[in-house]
Amino acid sequence: MTGLRFVHCADLHLDSPPPGVAGQVVPFRDASRQALISIVDTCLEQEVHCLLIAGDLYDRDLQDSAPLVFFNQQMQRLADADIPVFLIKGNHDAANRAIGGLLAPNVHAFLPGAPQTELRQLGGLSVAIHGWSYAQGNEAGFQISDYPRAVADAINLGLLHTALEPGGPYAPCTPADLFAKGYDYWALGHAHVFKEFRQDGCLIINPGMPQGRKITEGGTKGAYLVEMVPGQAPQGRFFQTSSIEWARVEVDAQGLVTDSDLERLIRRRLEALVNEGNSQRFACRLQLVSVEPEIYAQRYAVKEQFERLFDGALDGRVFVESVRFEMRSGAADTAFEESASALAPLTKGEDLNQILKDLSEPLAKSLGTYGTEIGLTDISASLGEQDPEQVLLQALGYGRQPGQGG
Repeated sequence: MTGLRFVHCADLHLDSPPPGVAGQVVPFRDASRQALISIVDTCLEQEVHCLLIAGDLYDRDLQDSAPLVFFNQQMQRLADADIPVFLIKGNHDAANRAIGGLLAPNVHAFLPGAPQTELRQLGGLSVAIHGWSYAQGNEAGFQISDYPRAVADAINLGLLHTALEPGGPYAPCTPADLFAKGYDYWALGHAHVFKEFRQDGCLIINPGMPQGRKITEGGTKGAYLVEMVPGQAPQGRFFQTSSIEWARVEVDAQGLVTDSDLERLIRRRLEALVNEGNSQRFACRLQLVSVEPEIYAQRYAVKEQFERLFDGALDGRVFVESVRFEMRSGAADTAFEESASALAPLTKGEDLNQILKDLSEPLAKSLGTYGTEIGLTDISASLGEQDPEQVLLQALGYGRQPGQGG
């Protein structure tokens, strides 16, 4: 049976370097390019009739045309197979932020202004592709009513870069607004997570992004392959394009009091992640929970040690975004009580008032406004009116987090 088959992707952000992964920019830049290669490979393998790109091909802060050159090289692969490409610009690659340069001849870019319709014969079917590009970085005045009506006796595809927020700055609308247009498929971009809506034979898809760039863009990323037969609801499937996956790796450190014990446990967790995961490489945030006081007290040194040790570990399959510590519940309060108990004999000394005065005034000065905020000057001024032991306990308490400490 004759049908239409296409790939839909969005938010490639070509060559956008990730934040917070020092020394590893090149692998991540290459990962965004590899994601596009994977998309083109799938288009060729599946013999699709077109590729839809729903905005944010690259980032506004790129200073050269290298990503556009690379993009055109990949589009030429599709041109050689007579596969057309339809794209719109989003908030990151809007017309007023765009890198200049010509597009490959098989690429049709929708313009800013009023939404347009491109009619094509694809897969033996009449196909109407409706699209519109951002003129600037936000489009709060967008009206979905400006999109053309569905073309009769044709498959209608809509391209739109939107947050699906009625009051937001990025082409505000709702899924109900899109369903009301009577299109068969809406190819969305902007949200970096997968979203799907179905109603009365219409399918709305936001495929997420092909390659995550930071810890909040975790999990497997990819694009969407769609098959459409006249008179039937569209069918599609997500396919992976990400080669580096961002992951939070939680490690329960309770009972471990040496960094070598903790190191071995982290390595086992990372080995399990690599062996069981779907991606070639992983960018990890190590979240160490229930950390014992012995480790927590030297957390800055341990953090530096582990970031250096595990970044590029397991044959380059693991990168470290950061190492975070959370002290075991109750451990901080115990440590505080022990410290207060050990110092308690000092409060019996005759010169404690003078000692505290001598310390509080220069400390408050060195801490500046923060010293004022925590009341060091107030302590100094009222020492003669307070019990010295209470003053010392009060000073010990500064900086402790409620119920946790340190």
